[in-house]
Amino acid sequence: MNMKSSLLALQITLFHHPGANAALFVQKNNALATRPCRHDARRYKKEGSSSLMAKSSEAAASSSSSADLIELLPVIRQRHPLFQETNAVSKPMPVPHPELWRQSLPSEPEHPHRNGKENASFWDFLSPPNEHEEQHRGHILLNDVHVQFDNPAIGARQLLEQSRLILSSDQGDETASPFLPLPETIMAETETIQHLTSVLSYFQTVAAPLHGPKNVNCIARVVSTVGSVGTKCPRWHADHVPVRLIMSILGPGCEYIPENVANDDCPMIVNRNALNNLDEDDTLKANDIIVPPELLSDAKTSLNGDETVIKHAKEGEAILLMGRGWEDATALPREENSGTESNSDKVLAAVHRSPTLLPDQERILLTVDLVDWD
Repeated sequence: MNMKSSLLALQITLFHHPGANAALFVQKNNALATRPCRHDARRYKKEGSSSLMAKSSEAAASSSSSADLIELLPVIRQRHPLFQETNAVSKPMPVPHPELWRQSLPSEPEHPHRNGKENASFWDFLSPPNEHEEQHRGHILLNDVHVQFDNPAIGARQLLEQSRLILSSDQGDETASPFLPLPETIMAETETIQHLTSVLSYFQTVAAPLHGPKNVNCIARVVSTVGSVGTKCPRWHADHVPVRLIMSILGPGCEYIPENVANDDCPMIVNRNALNNLDEDDTLKANDIIVPPELLSDAKTSLNGDETVIKHAKEGEAILLMGRGWEDATALPREENSGTESNSDKVLAAVHRSPTLLPDQERILLTVDLVDWD
């Protein structure tokens, strides 16, 4: 087999490789089957297939064997067997002591600009809020902590320390309380660390290579909010990652649409063409195009009115959502006005969004991702 034939065979292999990253698939027009969603473009680190093909062609011209060419191509990370037929997996992992996490939230709604005002007087706090304050009252980002880890136990402790929920292990006597914590406080902290460790370990086990080290480098993020600021991504979207864990520690969890290629009763209601290509700034309009109301209504009817077509994650429910990095290759782009018929046998990235939050509604959200996966 000559080098040109070897390259073509390798391209075909990549195209049909289940769970391979979409950025590696060779299309007829040398373009990606999907493009990055602007809501998560920061995390999109893949090269376009045109660039990849150019590099592969250069390698083919200078290499003496197909083995040399294979070494130059990016390594494909196989997806976990959990996602063999579905794109979303739920696991109940109840939070043992939510009252400990609640310490990162205020006891009552605050006026953000007053609390941050230097030299605020007594009269500043007695005077009624103005129009600007009323608009922003109860919509507060309180905490946003990121921790990288390869050891889940260390990562869990660092998350809690940086969230100021437990004392840092390196704090000296000068910052320590003169009073010993109560036994129930010690137990709550210990069990919270153990719970968080198990959540991080669960993600790490699924995200790690099937035949490789399991202590892969991950990043965990805890965001504490009050009000609508906690609705980070109200638009239906899919993430440009292999897999992501989302768990609400306090408050409502994410909304997601699971798909299962092995279950004929599982309706396909996502317009994938709109998901990947829609240019619409109005979130409400975009959502109705990506998930058409008529398809959603038909799906509910087929399920005897069951309201489970769109899942609403609960507190303490760890949701693993497969991203674009692990989705199957789509053989052909979906038709302009179609989003559900084509590629029905392909496991594609899970579509999800943030829940709608009321003013003064509290929420603490945990997300976990791989650091290096391309």
